[in-house]
Amino acid sequence: MGNSQGSVIENVDVPYGSDEAHHMDFYHGAESSSNSRRAPLLVFIHGGAWRTGSRKDHIKMARSLAAQSGAVVAVIDYRLTLPTADSSASSSNEHVEFTNRHPAHIEDVYAALRFLLLPNNGGKTAAERFGYDPSNAFLMGHSVGAWMAAAVLLDPCRAPRKGSGQVWPRLCQNDGQARDLRRRIKAYLLVDGIYSLPSLLDEYPDYRSFVAQAFPLEEDQYGVEQEQLASASVETWPYAPDGEDAAHSERIKVGIYHSLDDELLSTRQSDEALEYLKRTCPSRAQVFDVRAHWVSRSGF
Repeated sequence: MGNSQGSVIENVDVPYGSDEAHHMDFYHGAESSSNSRRAPLLVFIHGGAWRTGSRKDHIKMARSLAAQSGAVVAVIDYRLTLPTADSSASSSNEHVEFTNRHPAHIEDVYAALRFLLLPNNGGKTAAERFGYDPSNAFLMGHSVGAWMAAAVLLDPCRAPRKGSGQVWPRLCQNDGQARDLRRRIKAYLLVDGIYSLPSLLDEYPDYRSFVAQAFPLEEDQYGVEQEQLASASVETWPYAPDGEDAAHSERIKVGIYHSLDDELLSTRQSDEALEYLKRTCPSRAQVFDVRAHWVSRSGF
C-alpha cells in the first residue's frame, strides 16, 4: 500500500491535478489499514500566509494523528503566491510581480477535495485506492488553511463584490459539486486561523505586506481596499449549507482552536470568527472553541 513508518503506512506525492504543487500525502494508522470498515478521512490544509509552507512541514503531526485517531490523514499542498521569474531575477524590489494570487489557493483546495471526496470519470476513486469513507470526512486547516476550510463551510460566492480586482473566489461555477462536498464533511477544525482581513490589518498594519502579495488590491480610491478585503473575509460569507440539506446542516460541528502561545496572532481573529459562526450557523449545529497552550508552528 505504501511505505511503512512504524505503525503508520504512508502513500506520498499523490497528484490531484496538473500543477507541480498539486500533490498530497496519505497516512494510514495500523487500525485503519486492518479494519474491514473504511476509515474516516481527515484532510489537513497547511498555513503560511498564502506564500510559504508545505505539506512536508507536517509529517510528524500527520503520523501522530493517523496512529491515534484511526483515520486516514491526507495533507494537501496548493499553489503558493510567489514572485514571478522575472521579478525573482531582478535586483530591484520595486514593481515586483507575483503569481498564483488569490483565489488560486482556494481553487486548489476545492480541486483537492473533489479528488478526495467525489466520484471520478472512471477507474478507482481516491477513497477506493487509499481505503477511507468519502462520506465521513473532517476538514482541518491551520492559519490561512483555516481560512480556506471556512471557505468550504461558508459561501464566498455570495459575498458582496467590491472593486474590479478579483478578490472574491471564483468558485461559483461548480455550485453542485460544492454542495456534494459539504454533504460529505462532518466537521471543520479551524486552528489559529486568519478569518477577517480588515480586522487583521487593523490590529497588525505591518501584515499588509504579505496580504498585498496574495491579493490584487486597488489603491486608487479611498476605501476600495477595505471593501475588497471584506469580501474575502469570513464575516461577509453566508452559511453555505443554508437551504441545501437541513438535516446535514444541523449535524455540522465547527471547532475554533487557538493556541494561547501564538506569538503572531492574538485571540481577536478567533473571537470574532466564533461570534460570527455562532450567529450564522443553524441553532442545532455545534460551534465550539478550544483555547490551550501549544506551540503553533509555521506562522500564518
